[in-house]
Amino acid sequence: LAELADNSITHNAKNIWTYMYWSDDQGKDSFIMVIDDGDGMNKNELLTKALNIPKDEHVDKGENDHSVYGLGLKAGSFNHCTSITIITKKDELIKKTLNLNDGITDNMPKCIEHKFVKKHLEDLNSRKSGTIVLWSDLDNLTKLRASERGPNFYEDCGFSYRDSVFKNSNRYIVFSVLFNLNRRWEPNLNHEELFKKFSNNKVKVGDVFDEVCNLRNSKLPNTKEQGNAGSFFKNPIISKDDFNDLNSKFPDMPAYNIDEKGEVKIPAAWLLDELGWRGKRVGDAAVSHKHALIIINNGNATGKDIMNLAGEMSATVYDRYGISLKPEVKIIDS
Repeated sequence: LAELADNSITHNAKNIWTYMYWSDDQGKDSFIMVIDDGDGMNKNELLTKALNIPKDEHVDKGENDHSVYGLGLKAGSFNHCTSITIITKKDELIKKTLNLNDGITDNMPKCIEHKFVKKHLEDLNSRKSGTIVLWSDLDNLTKLRASERGPNFYEDCGFSYRDSVFKNSNRYIVFSVLFNLNRRWEPNLNHEELFKKFSNNKVKVGDVFDEVCNLRNSKLPNTKEQGNAGSFFKNPIISKDDFNDLNSKFPDMPAYNIDEKGEVKIPAAWLLDELGWRGKRVGDAAVSHKHALIIINNGNATGKDIMNLAGEMSATVYDRYGISLKPEVKIIDS
């Protein structure tokens, strides 16, 4: 709500009111309404400055932030709803709707008849200027409401190997997490080195914890000493048929079965080690001596330097093995 409110304040607004009406669990007839007592906009200002947003641009980017008059309506708002309605008054009262599919129209959403909306429309008519912004049909907002949504919540989050909707969108921040744990603890020894150490022994929680910390310290540079984001690339997943072809050429190539679909996971670090990337340096961007998947900043490397190094690493793997390495890190701007 704070972001939606910030995106609606027009020039010289001294007060702002925010309402949210939730009609049902699906959000179809729900809306968020933000009202301010600013200068408002005339028709030309509304159409050319506030609503001139590329129809197909659904990502919240700076170049799509049309905040000349403080309105700041962004294409990213469509991650929350399917239409945005602006009712503003400066020289006269103007009503326009920006619909994700239909563009700018004079059509008003169903919520325009809601008693709260009608009341504030009357108030706006009696004032010299101001603006009302309505985000309606909040279907998309329901996708990430809370875990009580039941079995679909996991699907809505798009969790998969090193991936989720939180990684692929700039719209969400995770503030808290609720874990469902088993009261009877059993060690997860799927990691090769943990299995070797503990598979034949009775193990306690603290033993596994300490060993995981030791393993991470032995392989990952300390971020306080060398800038890094942990493993830069995902372990590639390929079909068993493709692996068998590669294995005939590279018999030492390791692989791990991951499901019943006939796919295997190849350790990206092995591929890079075979190509001699560990410890290589390009300016201040370098591959860690501890682990071939870790790209480090030795002091003055820029984002472009890091991306250039990562691109060279990925290209050599593809040239040698025909395997594409995909970043595990979230790249904000390169």
